[in-house]
Formats: sequence, structure tokens, C-alpha cells
Amino acid sequence: MADLESFRRYCEQHYRPGSVKAYVTNAQTLLEFMGGAGMRDFAQLPTNLLIHYDEWMGQVGYTPSTAHAKLAAARSYLRWVRDLCDIPVPEQRKVRQRKVLVQVRQALEPGDFANYFVAANQDTEPMRTATMLLVCSGLRSQELLDLTVDNIHTTKIRLADDTETDVTCFMVENGKGGKSRIVPLLEEGEEVLRQYFDGPWQRLAAPSKTRYLFPSKKYLGHPVRTRALRYAVKRVSERMGLDLSPHALRRTYLTQLHRIGVDFATISKIAGHEDPKTLYKHYLSLTGEDVAAAVHERGGRLDGGKKGT
Repeated sequence: MADLESFRRYCEQHYRPGSVKAYVTNAQTLLEFMGGAGMRDFAQLPTNLLIHYDEWMGQVGYTPSTAHAKLAAARSYLRWVRDLCDIPVPEQRKVRQRKVLVQVRQALEPGDFANYFVAANQDTEPMRTATMLLVCSGLRSQELLDLTVDNIHTTKIRLADDTETDVTCFMVENGKGGKSRIVPLLEEGEEVLRQYFDGPWQRLAAPSKTRYLFPSKKYLGHPVRTRALRYAVKRVSERMGLDLSPHALRRTYLTQLHRIGVDFATISKIAGHEDPKTLYKHYLSLTGEDVAAAVHERGGRLDGGKKGT
């Protein structure tokens, strides 16, 4: 059955939780368009379906970057219908997508995260996982690519509610300035890493028996080159209609640590900065909402009380 609930269960097995919602919502938009156009038989779909879908999105006001993300999810949904539901969906013609007005970003904002993972998911391994882990670890490009499987450690921690949980950390050796440090991986990154080890890594590492986390297909026994990672981030950026760099993804991670309440000293240690001033001068990318929330979550009144009390 090519229904959305079955597609949701498939996505839950293959994508991170935040991406599942985006894929299912975007597939629903495609189905609504098909229904409005009287297209109900997948086997009889026109080969220019996605071209008309893109034109329709432009007419109803979707921005080019949103349309890019929705088209990517639509292709994934149609591939699922064809390959796993055994329905002969006609091969779709290439869409000449609308020109995207590029927005330069110092860091991703929380509303960008789901679309970032959808866009990164379109790449092949190992760049798919590498681009996802950049934003979940805040590592510099070379630090990420220098990792081996021996640099991945799992440790058990006790939470505030007295429960225990396992967390994954990267052990960075000889980072910038020759310094070593421990970098906790955000929860979304742990799921991405698990999926990577479930299959792609063994296949990529087998030819040279390397222990690098991101083995090069071209230079056996060596990691992927930083240039390849920069190009991968550029591809993801273009799908989103943004102008991102690996360094912007590092800022995103560090800013997100600040948003969830990690103190400056700890963030600086994770980032590998000797002086905390480096962090707030050059790395934190706070929005107006962040600044307002920092005040009003702690009171927001002259007498020290909570706003509205």
C-alpha cells in the first residue's frame, strides 16, 4: 500500500526523527496536488508530474528553497512507491527548478534543521553522513575527516532526574594548535552515525581495510579530502537556497549548545578555544528571539519576578 502511514514507518526506519516529519509532510503535499489534478493511479502518472508540481508550488507561493526541499521529498516518496510498493511509477523528467535567491548564513537557525537533513540525505556516502555530522559535532572539516573508528567513544552519564543514558563522543587528537579534546555528539548525530555503521562504512572501508571514519574512494587508505567535504556542503546549501560553509555549521553547533543552556566555559572547551572571548566574539550566532528569551526566561521584570506575574 502506497499510503502515508506505510511511508512514515519506512522513514522511521531510515531517517532521523526530525526528518521523518518533513518527508511525510512533503509527501502529503505531493498527494494533495495529485488529487487536485485528478491523478490517482501511480502507474499512469505523467513523466512531467514533478515539472507541473514545481510550477504549482510557484503559483501558490512556495519559495524556491522550500520547493527544492519538497521536490527532493517527492522524489524519495515516488522511489519508495516504485521500489517497495512494487508499483511501476514512470520515470520522471528532470525539473529545471526556479532560481534560488541565495541567503548568506553565519549559522543555521532552528527552523532550518529539518530541511538541512533532507537536503544532506540526497548525497551519497560517505558525504551524506559527513555533512550531517558537521552540524551535530561542530568539528572543523579536517578534524572530522581525520577521525578513525577508534576516536569514537560511548560513555554512560547520569542525568538530572537520576536516570542514566549512553552518549557518544568524538575524541579529537591533535586538533588545531595541536590540542586534543572531547566533543559530545548531539542526539541526531548519534542516529546518523548508527545508520552509517550499519552498512555504508563497512562497504567503504573494506577495499583498503582502513579505520578512517570517512574513507576516500579515490585515494585508498586515506580519508576524504577537505575539498570534497566543502563541495558536499555547497551542494546541500544550494538545495536549501542558502550559502553555507563548514564553518557556519560549526557555529550552528556551538550556538545550539548555548541555546540549550551549556555554559561558556564548557562550550569553549568543547570548541577547543583557550579564551572564551573567542566564542562570543566570533562563533555564537544569536537571533533576536534568543536574546529576548535569555532575558524573559530568567524573569524580565525590574523586581526580579517573571513576566506576567
